[in-house]
Amino acid sequence: MEIWVVEQDFQALESLLPAAQGLGRLALLVEIAWHIRQRDTLRAQELIVEARALCESEILTPAQRQATLARIALTAGETHWLFAEIDLAQALANKALTNFAELGDAIGCSDAHALLAVLMGERGEPERRDQHLEQAVYFARQGSDNLRADIGEAAIALWTVFKDLNLAQERWGAHFVAAQAGAHPALSVWIHGFIGMLAFQKTDIAPTVEHLLKSFNAAQLTGQVQRQIIAATNLGVAFGNLNDPQTAMEWLQRALVLARRTAWPSSLGLALVQTATTQRVLDRFDAAQALLEEALQVLE
Repeated sequence: MEIWVVEQDFQALESLLPAAQGLGRLALLVEIAWHIRQRDTLRAQELIVEARALCESEILTPAQRQATLARIALTAGETHWLFAEIDLAQALANKALTNFAELGDAIGCSDAHALLAVLMGERGEPERRDQHLEQAVYFARQGSDNLRADIGEAAIALWTVFKDLNLAQERWGAHFVAAQAGAHPALSVWIHGFIGMLAFQKTDIAPTVEHLLKSFNAAQLTGQVQRQIIAATNLGVAFGNLNDPQTAMEWLQRALVLARRTAWPSSLGLALVQTATTQRVLDRFDAAQALLEEALQVLE
């Protein structure tokens, strides 16, 4: 199971589903649900329901059933995370991790730790987040999946920017600057996010904009919609710091459109607050107030 796929490959995969039956359909449902988890989270949940039913009705070996249900649980866990159902997401991630570990599935363990890392971030527990990210990298290397491992390393680097800028620069700066050429688009999301935020923290806005735009485009290509919203929001903030509120508003509106489409509370709340901030700068106080009041309801 690949971690992320480009849009063309996803569409080719999805086109196989209407004619698929039996075990072949089950395998496709599980894979498509995984790859649509951020592209269309509600549809992913619908596919998960069908996949669970097929998993019970089709003849599978115990190991096949356990592996299939573990991937279904992990995919469901991510959808619940996106909808801010953190306790349920964590329970499903832990369940998946237990089953993947029993099967000796290193890639499954890596993905489960990656989701748990995100959830620890949501809970405001950065040390546990980083521990899970390190485990995600470790298991990805064990499973000979360098793309997953490199994405995990880039995520660690990105978070380090916010707590120790010098360490992030010294440990990963030159490495990821060199690695950006020829990187898989799924990794480019994180590499350019890291380089962009490194520049932002140093108030070097031109490379901030350059790399966040590359991160946004790569996220769009690979279905990483949550990172796409974050990149668009950060671009809005960067243009605001350049005293260009009009361009800032264009990017923030783009983030807001994406966030409204997903209806993920954390992403939508972020986009609403940042858009309101720029509306205030533009002296559009009524619009700013309306967005902030909506943000309070979404984030409550």
